[in-house]
Amino acid sequence: MELTRSGAATCSDPHALHEHEGPAPRGTLVLGAETDRSARWLVARLRASGDPCELAERMPDPAPSSSLVIDRLTERGVDPLLEAFAAAHVGFSCAEPDVDDTSPCPLLEAALRAGGAEGRFVHLVVVDGRIIGLRRMQTLLGEPVPERVQLATARFASAMGAECGFLGLDLVVDAVGRWWFGGSTTLPMLEVAGDELIALLRDRARAVG
Repeated sequence: MELTRSGAATCSDPHALHEHEGPAPRGTLVLGAETDRSARWLVARLRASGDPCELAERMPDPAPSSSLVIDRLTERGVDPLLEAFAAAHVGFSCAEPDVDDTSPCPLLEAALRAGGAEGRFVHLVVVDGRIIGLRRMQTLLGEPVPERVQLATARFASAMGAECGFLGLDLVVDAVGRWWFGGSTTLPMLEVAGDELIALLRDRARAVG
């Protein structure tokens, strides 16, 4: 599917898809994604504020020079042992996964066990090594995200080659405030970042256009 035939959300129904004719306007954010919740949320928020955004069923090749292109179609998986090694090296607390654990998310399962009954799950959206929506997350938690966690996040993104791009981190905070690493993904839950992410993407799309 060419960029000029990409599925796009309509203004009247941001969740609907239709065939878009013609090249994308300058400054358009082209989101290569399935219709997952994060994609629907992002498209709806951008288009509701009048910002051009298209939802493409496949990534345009070559990428249009006047559009900001985000790939949510490709999950770049990493061996959990490599993740755990990198996370421990940069300063996260890491629980040892059960050797007999057949879970598809062994690091998260281990973090949940380490966090105990009062453990709280936290998902951080990271762009270019920086936590986006930090203030919103701290409001939801009712406490600040420690500086050591913010530093470890930036160092982990760099270690995993994601210092320029999107990353999602799963963490579990236990009753004494220890943050346990539960894995990472290149397809973060964008809605967690809220308005700060919308503003960031809007500015970058306009800068490209």
